[in-house]
Amino acid sequence: MKLVMLNILVLVSTGAFSAPSTPFQFDSWVGHSLEKLYTDGILESAHWHTRPKSRFEVAKRLDDVLVKPSNHLNIQLYSKLLDEFSLERTLLAKQRGGRFKVRGSIQVRKDKNAHRIAPALLLAARYFHVNGLTFYQEFEVAKNPTNKHPKQGKTAGQRVNPWYGGYVGDFSRVFVVFPIASGFRIKVGRDAIFWGAGIRSAIGISDNSPNFDLISLQGQIGPVMGTAFAAKLDPMWATEPRRYLANRYLAGHRLDWQVSRTIQMAISELVLYSGEQRSLEWYYINPILPYYASQYNSENNNRADSNDNVMLLFDFSFRPLNGWRLWAEFLVDDFSYTSRDDPNDLAIVIGAELTNLLSNKQLVVSLTYTRVNRWTYTHLVETNSFTHFGSVIGHRIGNDADLAMIKTDYWVNQDWLICLRYQLERQGAADIGDRFEGENEHHSIRFPSGQVKKQNHLSFDFFYEPILSKTSRRWQKHCWQICGSYQFIIANQDKEELEETTTRQHHLVFQLRCNFELAGVNH
Repeated sequence: MKLVMLNILVLVSTGAFSAPSTPFQFDSWVGHSLEKLYTDGILESAHWHTRPKSRFEVAKRLDDVLVKPSNHLNIQLYSKLLDEFSLERTLLAKQRGGRFKVRGSIQVRKDKNAHRIAPALLLAARYFHVNGLTFYQEFEVAKNPTNKHPKQGKTAGQRVNPWYGGYVGDFSRVFVVFPIASGFRIKVGRDAIFWGAGIRSAIGISDNSPNFDLISLQGQIGPVMGTAFAAKLDPMWATEPRRYLANRYLAGHRLDWQVSRTIQMAISELVLYSGEQRSLEWYYINPILPYYASQYNSENNNRADSNDNVMLLFDFSFRPLNGWRLWAEFLVDDFSYTSRDDPNDLAIVIGAELTNLLSNKQLVVSLTYTRVNRWTYTHLVETNSFTHFGSVIGHRIGNDADLAMIKTDYWVNQDWLICLRYQLERQGAADIGDRFEGENEHHSIRFPSGQVKKQNHLSFDFFYEPILSKTSRRWQKHCWQICGSYQFIIANQDKEELEETTTRQHHLVFQLRCNFELAGVNH
């Protein structure tokens, strides 16, 4: 049996399928450290469900600690973060000036699908001003990473075009941020979006798909942060009622409320719409106009493509004690509240993280369960499936699947992190192209449906990620980093004749990085 999902899971531990990093960051230690300090009650979560965060946002939170860290490890992590964001903190303190900086990372990688070790180069340039004006560009040259954003659906577009030897050059994050008022800013360009309370993935918008070409508006009034965006997606061929090339778009708006220092909740509305020669709909660009009402009022029974894919997302997190964090996400793709006998297309994530099981707080244990119903992310209009360049925009497991995971992290020190993870994934027979056609037998369909693939994953991961060193040479800082993962996978698949096939897989992947930073230009 061929394991369709294996290539998706192997790179989880080396940076894929986690919340997107802050800009100008080629490693994962910042995200790991912030998550731990939030859970330990040292830093305020500060609308952490709405990511990625700018470097100025992180710097502000570092200067506004709830309590001073007293544990040895937390002191080390906090000090390391202060060093990393020292420039942003200095500009915030002066309240004037800007800076141009260049960073890069020369890497040697061994991925799951690669038979040989291959080099890669990442470069990022940014100009940032204390008033919020930001120009940012990030470029990557690497072997075609086919498993970075796995295709689970159809697309008529192409995200990157391979060069000689299978290498691709990708401008993965390119954007300009304009401050327009106190606490409000507009972003234009290409960037990631991650809406959810989880640590590694989200059921609403995650980084499972390529980054979006978008325009977004974000602002904060008191404890409430509002975000709205409109993005152009990849085109897709429609086959019903005739063949045509559909333009596709995604829009979303969100309110993220920091209820208290320990409670955060958010509500979001998303809409994916498409059609032949269809352009941006102005009522979906309105940041405060409800999408569902707009879609319902504009729906034309004579036009199949006027039925848009609207979703509601709720997420919540609670820190009952320092060292404890509980969270949940709930997605409503379709909910039957009329006499029509339609299935409820829902998804849910519940999770917990504990960091105080040992007195030294070096052990972190997290448990997560994710379930995505059979027709979630799908739609009656075939070009309205919740995908971008064929990759699911939501959770990486797709629809008709669930995932249970337990993960333990052990911090040896501020630079060394060791992880042990076990997860059980069940994948049903349906995929993102399996649309509900009005059949009534959905009540008798089990979950997951049809022939079920069961995959047991046991993985060991390690990260050695020191900060960029302060050398005597003023023009450059650098550091060496290495991370890797070993995975043992047992997969079972039911057969129609009631037999079961079992396969075993072993995988080893790693990255060796030389990160560097060139001297900047003050303004």
